[in-house]
Amino acid sequence: METCLLSYYLHNKEVKSSCDFNLTINSITIGVYEVIRVIDGKPLYLESHIDRFYNSCKISNINTSITFHEIKKRIQILIELNSISTGNIKWALIVENNQQNFYLWLSPYFYPSDELVESGISCELYKATRDNPNSKNFKELLQNKIRKYIIDKELYELILIDENNKIYEGSRTNLFFSKDNKLFTSKDSDVLQGISRDKVIEICNKNEIIITKRDIYASEINTFDFAFLSGTSINILPIKNIGELVFRTDSELFIRILELYKLKVKSYINEFEWNL
Repeated sequence: METCLLSYYLHNKEVKSSCDFNLTINSITIGVYEVIRVIDGKPLYLESHIDRFYNSCKISNINTSITFHEIKKRIQILIELNSISTGNIKWALIVENNQQNFYLWLSPYFYPSDELVESGISCELYKATRDNPNSKNFKELLQNKIRKYIIDKELYELILIDENNKIYEGSRTNLFFSKDNKLFTSKDSDVLQGISRDKVIEICNKNEIIITKRDIYASEINTFDFAFLSGTSINILPIKNIGELVFRTDSELFIRILELYKLKVKSYINEFEWNL
């Protein structure tokens, strides 16, 4: 069952008490979802998240009549009703019995501490692939065994590889490697094109940081200097080890990208207006 924080959530156009929230989502649920971060009461990269939501609907063959304006307005209502300053908002479009239901709520979240950003996180390679990596749908949610594996092994993330040991992405994040002051990441077609990932790529292109999208294999990760993850809740976060392979977490290039990313976030939040 999904967890709803604070006092209110939205079901379609109706505001409801969180006490009545009873939404169960599993791998057979038909629908798509999106998660967006709220900073200072403003949704970060709202336009990009809504665009990705519509793309997920298209890939999943779901025709929805809900408009961009309606989604934006409902997010504003949820933020104001719950006085949300910081947190993650999740929305889901569920298809049941040929009917569509739209849910919007504040979901549990974890933001890395400054200490974790400095020390880096632990990962392992894990053989699993997504059938439809570009769509954020419920068939692509982590299976319970993967969640359990992360907890049992005291890991932060699993890095997905296929039967040929080609690396794709994290189970809930995107992945970058670096060597010789150049970045490498998987091809767009192989991964969920995360909003944070897109912003990292924009930063690289704008600041003459060379970034290459290509196939990356487990056999070559020991040739990279450092690696990091990107995601809605984590922004960007260095990897200190993948299994027994240790990476440096004090790379000047990573620190530069992190500072540029923070500036990009700050600029968006400062300039954001609802305009409804």
